[in-house]
Amino acid sequence: SEQLDSVVAQSYSNVEIIISDDASTDSTIAIIKAYQEKYGVEKIKANFNKENLGYTRNFEKAISLSSGDYLVFCDQDDIWLPDKIAIQYQTLIESNGLAVFSDAFLVDANARDLDMSLWEAVLGGRPPEKIDHRAFYLTNCVTGCTLMIHRQLLDSALPFPKSVPHDWWLAYHAAYQESLVFTEKKLVHYRQHAGNVYGVGSKIRKKRISYYLRNKWQKWH
Repeated sequence: SEQLDSVVAQSYSNVEIIISDDASTDSTIAIIKAYQEKYGVEKIKANFNKENLGYTRNFEKAISLSSGDYLVFCDQDDIWLPDKIAIQYQTLIESNGLAVFSDAFLVDANARDLDMSLWEAVLGGRPPEKIDHRAFYLTNCVTGCTLMIHRQLLDSALPFPKSVPHDWWLAYHAAYQESLVFTEKKLVHYRQHAGNVYGVGSKIRKKRISYYLRNKWQKWH
């Protein structure tokens, strides 16, 4: 619930929250309904899939239920800083970009600071000013919880392929159109667990890939 609390508490108030429950069997539905009772069904809209659609199709379902021109994504247990949406929205307005991603604070499972930022962990510093779309042929360098997109990006990005995570696919399409923007502000407490599949831990364990990517980005920049 920490993540949902941080979304509700955003300084940018004109937000619709879409939750798509993918046929969960734990207490998720009860938690969702409790938030709806507290904040209202107009503020927090929920969809409950009768059958499990899987990670990719469930994201598409949630997107189909949204009406805003700008979309942000959350599907784990990270904590957003209060100005995350406001800063990213303003960045896209000023840059005329289709997608923006940010840096993040790394925290452990108990939200304790690990004294390292996301990009310090991955590349030892910030990404290049312009990321060539070919970088995404190798691996994803944009974490979904740090991403905001303009709805226009969906014209080329939907439907999502089953074999590629949504954040990877969206970032690739934005970079291909030279409309992927980075803000070095840290806007998320990005929680790391021992068993993270897509977290920074897996990237740190593959430093050779990180060094290879750094050299590639420098070459393509």
